Amino acid sequence: MKTALTSWAFSAPLLALVLLGVAGTPVRADAQPSTPSAKAMPSPRKLSQLLRLFRDSPGVSADYTEEKRIVLLRAPLLSSGSLYYSPQQGLARLVRRPQKSRLLLTGEQMIVVNRHGRKAIPVQGHEVMRALVNSFLHVFRGDKAALERSFRLAFRTEGKGWELLLTARTPAVARHIKNIRVAGRGAELRSIGVTETSGDATEMRFTKIRPARRFTPAEKNRYFSSAAK
Repeated sequence: MKTALTSWAFSAPLLALVLLGVAGTPVRADAQPSTPSAKAMPSPRKLSQLLRLFRDSPGVSADYTEEKRIVLLRAPLLSSGSLYYSPQQGLARLVRRPQKSRLLLTGEQMIVVNRHGRKAIPVQGHEVMRALVNSFLHVFRGDKAALERSFRLAFRTEGKGWELLLTARTPAVARHIKNIRVAGRGAELRSIGVTETSGDATEMRFTKIRPARRFTPAEKNRYFSSAAK
């Protein structure tokens, strides 16, 4: 089965799959790994407080497991790896299983490095791709104004947990993406989910979360360099 990463063909219905992780091998979805208890940190009660926490963070890193449910497949596609965010460098996703690959989002382009080579895809001129790329970056940057240009925002809290639901404003994006759900606890991002209008859904869950990660120059080169393997 070809994926968007394999063929370099980034059709709109597969964008969520591309951005959140390369398709894995169909396997049983066993018990999810537990997330360590959140350290003492402020629990946002308002969206503005949450976005301020993200905006003030020097960086974020976490391990992730991803589950992609496709309507036409009986079993979900699973993958795992690590996610890194730096306000200056952008958002990097390193897939370790089932096949190694690397994705770097900068806002202007999406750079993919996998066994087929390296590909830089400009997001300008691709409304759905641009909206998805920027939704992740704007959340990590805590940029409410930028988020509201493309999405309607709905924020709710329950205990120390919170959830931010993004619904597309433009018809072009709404035709493909039903919503994007970002959830967490305190300053920790616990999960990101994308639900497509086709019924397909992608859920990424995070563990070993470091919500105030400071990257050394060597780490920035290792995780965010477009030439890194």
